[in-house]
Amino acid sequence: MKLIKVLEIGKATIEITMNYNNEAITTDERTFTTKEIIKSVDVTLSASGSIVASTCKEFIYLDNGKARFGSIYITESTGSEIIAAIKGMDAQLEKELGLKTKLEINTEKATKILTIAATRTDILNEKEEAQWVKNYNNINNEGGEGYIPTRLTLEDIAWANNILK
Repeated sequence: MKLIKVLEIGKATIEITMNYNNEAITTDERTFTTKEIIKSVDVTLSASGSIVASTCKEFIYLDNGKARFGSIYITESTGSEIIAAIKGMDAQLEKELGLKTKLEINTEKATKILTIAATRTDILNEKEEAQWVKNYNNINNEGGEGYIPTRLTLEDIAWANNILK
């Protein structure tokens, strides 16, 4: 699925192309697509009909009133407008594909953490948990490689409570 959005800013044109595709895997006999969706965003800056710069969304920086498009400096408002357009396109494609947003995923994870925490009495902080993992590994795996159960920490619970506020 592909979306294209064009922003006219002064004499410049910014074209944002966003693709959501399933990864294709080719074997000797057939081509399969995976369930995982690969997202790509390309942003092109044109002036007077010719391409000035092209980049991906990771190369648009905003910092203390300064903004860059790759190596070209732009106004902060232009950078904010580009980022807002990308977020809007991302949300639109996620909605059309029925994908969960980060907030929905985090809410589900936080709910699961608090449900598990309600049944546990031996929850430690991260430092104490690291020592527990070391002791468990030394006893059950004789200090080598092997299964170590993952457990909740007090920090996990604090994160979950913060997400669900």
